[in-house]
Amino acid sequence: MKKILFALLIPVLSMAQEEKINFTHKLTYFTNPLIDSTDINIYHSKDGSLVEMMGDNILFKNKLSVPIKINIEGDLKAYNKYNIDSIPSFTLSKTQNKAVINGIPCNYYKAINNKEMYKESGSMYEVCISENHPINLLATIPITNKNIKGLILRIDDYYDRNHFIELKSINNVKLVKSLNWKKFEEEYTDYITQDKESEPQDTDFMDSNSIDYGILKYNSQYKVIKTKEMDLAVELLENDSPYWPGIPQYCSNLENIVTRFSDKELKEHAKNYAGQICDLYLSEVKEYSVDVKSTLDAIRYEENYFMKHNISKKERKLLTEFLDELD
Repeated sequence: MKKILFALLIPVLSMAQEEKINFTHKLTYFTNPLIDSTDINIYHSKDGSLVEMMGDNILFKNKLSVPIKINIEGDLKAYNKYNIDSIPSFTLSKTQNKAVINGIPCNYYKAINNKEMYKESGSMYEVCISENHPINLLATIPITNKNIKGLILRIDDYYDRNHFIELKSINNVKLVKSLNWKKFEEEYTDYITQDKESEPQDTDFMDSNSIDYGILKYNSQYKVIKTKEMDLAVELLENDSPYWPGIPQYCSNLENIVTRFSDKELKEHAKNYAGQICDLYLSEVKEYSVDVKSTLDAIRYEENYFMKHNISKKERKLLTEFLDELD
């Protein structure tokens, strides 16, 4: 499971040293005024987008959302006291619905969060996209449908239509910002080290023999965790990441290795099991990238599921073959 997401992408970003990002457009979106009249500004660049909302600035780049501060000189500074997170990937499914928003025609797509696609209550949105628009905002978001490009004009919560954002205006800008990834890598690594060293030890979970060594008493949690709380660090690796040789080959193909299962629930558990094993190997080749305890709990959870879940004879045979092939 993921622990420090930025650690996986530091080699990719820091190679750029100091990067200049040329923002070419300012997109302003509004929310439902009956609920919240907040405006959202997005400064768009082919190299990433900077979202400005309620006083916060977040840079979306390389599958990461990075909280940003803008210093006196106007340059971007990654703010290491905030959590850096990954942007979830989405699958788009075109619908028959169309609209014209701010004078621009668009087609509606269902956008499904891939981590929740097998869950009945998973998050889902309807997104109205002006296909092949010169401003390709979709390039900022990890979309599995690589052939779909264009500008997002409106996003609706599929389950609650009162929650939406809609494009209000587009303005051309010439805005060049600098971000020193190498410096941030050093600051962030120092921050993680200091944070780890200053982490308080909860003596309620220690026995008298372990206090001297700072060792936390084992706390069994694997039977009570939920699949929706699990995630995979390996899904953050770029295609050209230097860490692939250190983990099993199947880790780059998790979606395809579970297509043999017709039981959607079993398919989800099989993928998670395989992915957590990938994370465990990843923890050996990249320090700080994985929460080992949570990963072990997730693996034990899935093993328990495989043993106790009512699986058909055919699917059970496929599961046995699947587990034997994980190498």
